[in-house]
Amino acid sequence: MAVILDSFIEDNKPLHLSLTSIFGIGYSKSKKICYQLGIQPKCNFSLLTRNQYKKLRKLLNSEITGKRLSRSINANITALKKKRCYRGTRHRNKLPVRGQRTHSNAKTQKRIRR
Repeated sequence: MAVILDSFIEDNKPLHLSLTSIFGIGYSKSKKICYQLGIQPKCNFSLLTRNQYKKLRKLLNSEITGKRLSRSINANITALKKKRCYRGTRHRNKLPVRGQRTHSNAKTQKRIRR
């Protein structure tokens, strides 16, 4: 197992599937990364050469993923809360933020509040 951006990447899985364990990288983004580096997406992580591994780390460090992405999301939410705007108050009260109805839906969001 290798560690990239504080995420464990399995050696046995294909590269495009193992990259999805990093926060902020989904299936389609992992395929784009593989094609940018010129690596077959179905290639296992253990078969990468040192040069390919270095290129992969350099590319992932240049993008905002992992802990940096989660910190920026949390910083944006706290900024909304400090502004006391509508979305910030919805976050503070743990209600749906994007205009969903709460009369018949949003049971999970209401349950988290308890």
